[in-house]
Amino acid sequence: DILYWLDRKILHFLVDEFQDTSDIQWAVLRKLTEEIFAGLGADKPMPSTLFVVGDAKQSIYRFREANYRLIENVRTKMEESLLPGTREIRTLDKNYRSVPEVIGAVNQVFSALWGEAYKRSATDRNRHQGSVQLIEVFLGEQTGTEIGLSEAGVLALEIRTLVDNGTLVHEKTSPQNPPPSPFSKGGGKEIPPLTKGGTGGLDDDWKTRPVQYGDCAILIQSRTRLKEYEAALKQEGVPFRVVGGIGFYEEDEIQAILNTLFFLWNRDDRLALAAALRSPLFGLPDQAIVDVFSGNKDALPVLRERQPQAWSRFNDWSKYAGTEPLAGLIHRIIQDSGAYIRFGKQNPQAIFNLDKLLDTARDFDRRGYTTLQDFVEWVRNIREAEQREATADMNLPGFQGAVSIMTVHKAKGLEFAVVFLPGLNQQPRSLTAGPLAIVESDDRVRMALKDADSPVYDELWEREKEELKREHQRLLYVAMTRARDHLFMIGTPNDSSKPAKDNTWLSYLYGALAVPSQRAENSGPAVVKRSYPDWAAQTHMPEQYGVGKRSPEQSSPTVAVDSAAVLANLRHLDVVDTPEWKKAIDYINDEKEWDMDQPLVQAGRSVSPRLRGIILHRCLEEYAKKGSYDLEAVLGEYPEMQTLDHDVRERFLTDVGLVMKSITGNAGLGWIFEPSPDAYAELPFLLRKGNDLVSGVIDRVIVKDGKGFVIDYKAIMIEDQDAAASWKEHYLPQVRIYCEAVKEIFRLKQVEGYLLFLDSSRLEPVVKV
Repeated sequence: DILYWLDRKILHFLVDEFQDTSDIQWAVLRKLTEEIFAGLGADKPMPSTLFVVGDAKQSIYRFREANYRLIENVRTKMEESLLPGTREIRTLDKNYRSVPEVIGAVNQVFSALWGEAYKRSATDRNRHQGSVQLIEVFLGEQTGTEIGLSEAGVLALEIRTLVDNGTLVHEKTSPQNPPPSPFSKGGGKEIPPLTKGGTGGLDDDWKTRPVQYGDCAILIQSRTRLKEYEAALKQEGVPFRVVGGIGFYEEDEIQAILNTLFFLWNRDDRLALAAALRSPLFGLPDQAIVDVFSGNKDALPVLRERQPQAWSRFNDWSKYAGTEPLAGLIHRIIQDSGAYIRFGKQNPQAIFNLDKLLDTARDFDRRGYTTLQDFVEWVRNIREAEQREATADMNLPGFQGAVSIMTVHKAKGLEFAVVFLPGLNQQPRSLTAGPLAIVESDDRVRMALKDADSPVYDELWEREKEELKREHQRLLYVAMTRARDHLFMIGTPNDSSKPAKDNTWLSYLYGALAVPSQRAENSGPAVVKRSYPDWAAQTHMPEQYGVGKRSPEQSSPTVAVDSAAVLANLRHLDVVDTPEWKKAIDYINDEKEWDMDQPLVQAGRSVSPRLRGIILHRCLEEYAKKGSYDLEAVLGEYPEMQTLDHDVRERFLTDVGLVMKSITGNAGLGWIFEPSPDAYAELPFLLRKGNDLVSGVIDRVIVKDGKGFVIDYKAIMIEDQDAAASWKEHYLPQVRIYCEAVKEIFRLKQVEGYLLFLDSSRLEPVVKV
């Protein structure tokens, strides 16, 4: 009997966060503690005990069946079942975390929202000063503006300004003489010594210092607008890290590529094939997939008959699955399927994740695990062990020096010196539409299905909405009380007569603080700040606020070359320990890291040198393979190009068109692009150098009469012979590696390496191997 066995083994029960207990969990605990509530065993040398800690105001897990009313039920059960000498019920109404401004704002908001049901908190930190602000971002009409005001931009600038201005925060230090245990003799009857601010509340145990990025947290209700916040933080040069969320290998774009690899490795893996076909890589509807897998027949012949295009891709990839380096195979799948645009159009993060997968594959190749089977088994081992690899774009390592972004649920139990709450006018999905069925259980069970005419459903849904609304308010309570010193709440009111949407944090704050919910002057974009305790409005116009006007300062290069041009030509080449390879790229390593963490300069108004170089490479790749290229189609592969202003896009089209015309119209360069079965565009390679494996992609390779020619494209303007000599010397180690790879792949006696400077239509010999 399980209950008997547990009853003999367990004497003491401690339940933390009891407000998040479900009815089923309470039923189990109630059975285990029957003897305690019956008063049995109190006379034993070591009687059983139950210790319950909870706060109904912090119950935010209704979607996991949490029932915040249970904590009051336990209290009542203790009072009714246990003698006064065998029970002790304490109410802690003093906050030891937050400054008076934060606690005052919390008390003001929730006293108004919950009335007498809310018990006001006191604060222990009366000697410290902080701040609370409500920031309203009025977008107004922004057509043609040069500012680009946005909530995400305001959030990022507030964080940077806070750090730049050296705003003070308070930090708890370890006391030299720690207080006694709260359970030792000498503890006060009401509150033990340890709970008095953790160290007796003495100011000597606190130190004041300027705020750092690591002191700040952005708490979000959901991940819906996460990418907007990330982009804005990058724009302002604010380091950040995203905490929590799904792991790297569970992201949609990674799952799609992995399922494709799983099937290429094991043709009997019907689940992997179905998952790949249903993903955006192929986008087949459910019925089409059912048709492919109906019966126990081999799926591939059916796929060939009913979905020839999908079959053709798998058939092509299978030819390379056992012969090509893993990175080359993944690059081929991404390129052939258009994965960057398919996933990146809706989620720019996907582009970085796909690049990270490629980097992982290159590292895998370099270590000598060159078979597809090795990689598949490695990934599956990671999944089975439930290891959680971070998604790409965790842009600066280290928790202490970066702003933390996480959901409020993830922040439960944590605290931060500075908390930012964006998205105040965001409606929770749970309150926007009722579920298909509602089940209500109390003394009886009632269930109703969603129907156009169902009074029972309407009745249950109204009650459920009220419960969800109260939980959404409790989520705001948890979010606000994570702040120790400073709290910033940011929202974008609507431009209509009803600025706050129903059931949003902004609507709760407007109602509780009794502040005007509409600007007196219905003008253009502006930022309105209101500070506790009077919440008086201070209006900042966009020009005054300075949104989007700052760009990171770039340090001067250490050698006399154009760093931007170097960055524009960076390829997916791995850094290894061979001296000549390191020499080729060490000098630009810092610039590369800086460039990858930056957004496009003035997004929508210009194109970064790096992206320009990538697009020129793609155009030349198409021209080399097909004898023509479609510039509009190439641009369509990059989501960043779709957001360009019309005039900027036209200038860019003209710029690239002129460069391509100068290349393709140059008779002296014609031999490079002549169609030939022995000519290759974007050729991936894997080369062993001593104990190292080097992988990369070569722009153009031509094999003719037993001789090889390597051409590497560079989007660089060459002004004179001295500049050409400087660049040739700079890229010599890289081109030599390419030539050695081609020589080994094709078993050639000699390979010549060239640099083709695109902006100058100039071909320069570099090395012979």
